[in-house]
Amino acid sequence: MRKGERLGLVIGLAVVGLGVGTAMVWQIQNAEPPLPPRATKAALPELGVYEQSGVWTQSGRYVYPEANKTLNFTAEDHSYFTFGGRALMQETRYTAENGEDNELAVRGWNEATEKHSYLLVTDTGRIVTFEGDWSAMDRTMQWEITHPATNSLKMSVEFQEIIPAPNRKRLNWEWRTFATVLKEVRVDCTRQGDRAGPSPSEFGKPAQEELKLLGEAGTWTERQFYGEGGEGMRMKGRARWAAGGNCLVYEGVVTSGDSEGTPVLWIKTYDSEVKVYRYAYFGANGGVDHYVGRWDPDNNKMVWRCRKLNSAASPDMSSVIEETFTMSGHKAWTFKVREFGKIVIEGRGDSLRVDE
Repeated sequence: MRKGERLGLVIGLAVVGLGVGTAMVWQIQNAEPPLPPRATKAALPELGVYEQSGVWTQSGRYVYPEANKTLNFTAEDHSYFTFGGRALMQETRYTAENGEDNELAVRGWNEATEKHSYLLVTDTGRIVTFEGDWSAMDRTMQWEITHPATNSLKMSVEFQEIIPAPNRKRLNWEWRTFATVLKEVRVDCTRQGDRAGPSPSEFGKPAQEELKLLGEAGTWTERQFYGEGGEGMRMKGRARWAAGGNCLVYEGVVTSGDSEGTPVLWIKTYDSEVKVYRYAYFGANGGVDHYVGRWDPDNNKMVWRCRKLNSAASPDMSSVIEETFTMSGHKAWTFKVREFGKIVIEGRGDSLRVDE
């Protein structure tokens, strides 16, 4: 594994969680540089096919053919650039007859597969990712699910996005089991105007008790070391509760080290249906690593496992991260990365909250 590949992995491992940790083991010697301003335009030309950022409204309907039932709904989207302009994030609040819920989506570009990418965090904490093929002739994106495997959902999902203009789009969803259509969703979306991204002082609150184990919102400075030589890097970022408090979103940047200036983005949530924690890390190449986390109450720590690191060049790399929680405003973690079962990277890190 080349050094550049190793550093890319380490960035992802470094910021898996924020919260509290063991006794304070370091102090900031010099004033940390301020975080760069949020990108206001796409940094990659491939993102030009997506809709404009800003405020959008939705009008749609759920159709359940087997039950002969239709449910209408409306929604408001807040779309803005993230990840240094390499992705478009969208927070959506839905309103229907049976109440409200929130979702979060991230659209980007995967350099490794040369396909568009779409990650969706549902209101129940399920994380689903898609790869898309864009047809410029009819301005349609055909999305195909890549995570989790379709078999685990016990159904097929068809998702089509039609974008006739930057300020209008239509979404078509269909869930089916073999020849039986279980649910159809048709949504018309219209852009209403400009709106800046979330304010730096907008940290939010977790929507449920289980989410508190994921860490704390705030501005954080971090350092990480790996290997016996102790090579290190520093990062700084801001974590906030998004999508109605259902997700902890971290947006940051590497402030020192070989990858200085590289943007960092991850999302953590709690899957209330499966009763596990989920974490999605966005690699610099656009690949997304999916971790499943379980809380260890006896040792007061969260254990994260990723069976396949999609952000790595090798298809046979996995990772385990253990983060320990004991004190507010500080946390510590260790990590191990394996390739073909052999440990190829291991190290440790810690974080300190430095709210500005």
